[in-house]
Amino acid sequence: SQSGAAELSRKVHDPAEFAELLRTLPRHDEPKSLDGGVVKPMVFGGLDGIITTFAVVAGAIGADLTPSQVLIMGFCNLIADGFSMGFGEYTSGKAEMEYTLNERRREEW
Repeated sequence: SQSGAAELSRKVHDPAEFAELLRTLPRHDEPKSLDGGVVKPMVFGGLDGIITTFAVVAGAIGADLTPSQVLIMGFCNLIADGFSMGFGEYTSGKAEMEYTLNERRREEW
């Protein structure tokens, strides 16, 4: 009902009422994830690394380079890609955390 929604909204925005409302809720423990949030970046980075390394190696073979030159270019690309993906993941995680903290501060009453 409309009046019930207004009452619940009032309780949620009043710190004392909200604390009382939280005490009435049953306790819920969320199970901990063992992956630590690394599965998505690993899959994304792996796919990106495979594709770009294939492109570099295919281009090197197309340029008629020696097998040792092709291997060197492939390994150099893997190393550079690893640094690039690691830095990208770090900066995106940091930006997401800053955004979340700023939103939390903005929404505090």
